[in-house]
Amino acid sequence: MPRVVLDTNVLVSAHLNPAGLERAVLNWALEQGFFVSEPILKEYQDVLLRTKFKIDSDLATKSLGLIRSRATLVSRM
Repeated sequence: MPRVVLDTNVLVSAHLNPAGLERAVLNWALEQGFFVSEPILKEYQDVLLRTKFKIDSDLATKSLGLIRSRATLVSRM
């Protein structure tokens, strides 16, 4: 299995364009598994909650919870 880390831009684009390729990548990663670290999770949270993106905070919180439950947390990348 490939070792996958999602770039924050992919995560943001997946939320902004549900019909886009980035959403397909996010869905694949959630199904197949991917890697995160605490700093990456913090970056995901900070960026998803930026007001300029107008992503609903409840949706962002739900997505972050799903990522935490499905991704493999690593201490070093």
